[in-house]
Amino acid sequence: MGPHWVAKEPAKGYTRTLGIWALKENIEAVQQLAEETRIQREVKRAISQAQRGRKEAKYRDQFAEAVYEYLDFEPKHKKLARDIAKGMAEHATQVSSGRVGRTRKLTLEDKAALATRAYIWHNYTHYEDQLLEFGFDLKPGDYLYQEVKGEAREAVDEFLSHHRKKS
Repeated sequence: MGPHWVAKEPAKGYTRTLGIWALKENIEAVQQLAEETRIQREVKRAISQAQRGRKEAKYRDQFAEAVYEYLDFEPKHKKLARDIAKGMAEHATQVSSGRVGRTRKLTLEDKAALATRAYIWHNYTHYEDQLLEFGFDLKPGDYLYQEVKGEAREAVDEFLSHHRKKS
C-alpha cells in the first residue's frame, strides 16, 4: 500500500531480501489489514488442510487397493494381503517422503508393484539380517552385496508365488 522500497542483495544463486522501507502510515495500514484478515486466512488454511487430508486418505486407499490387486493372493491369504496393502499404503505414500508411492513418473500399478516388492523384501526375507551379519561395510558394487540382493530378490519371488492364486 503506497510507496515503498525493497532492499535486496545479490547472493550465490539467489537474491536476498534485506528489508522494506515505507512510510509509517503505510506500514500501520498493512498491519491493520493483516490483522483484519488473520481469522479469514486461518479458516482458509484449516479448510485447505482438511481437503489435503481427504485427498491423501483417498490416495492411500487407492494405493492400498492397487497393492492388494498386485498381490493377487489366494483367498486363504486374504488377511495377509490386506495387512501388507495397508502397511504399504501407510509407508509408501507419506507426503514429502521421496518414496516410490509419491512419484509422478510411474503409474499407480507400477508404484504398487515396486513398493510391495520392497516391503516384502525388507519384512519377509532375511535381507536385513544378512546385511547385519556382514556388517555395514558392504557397498552396492561389492560381489557379496549383489549376492545378498539376489537372494532377497529370489525370496520375494518365492514369497509371491507361494501366496498367489495358482493359474
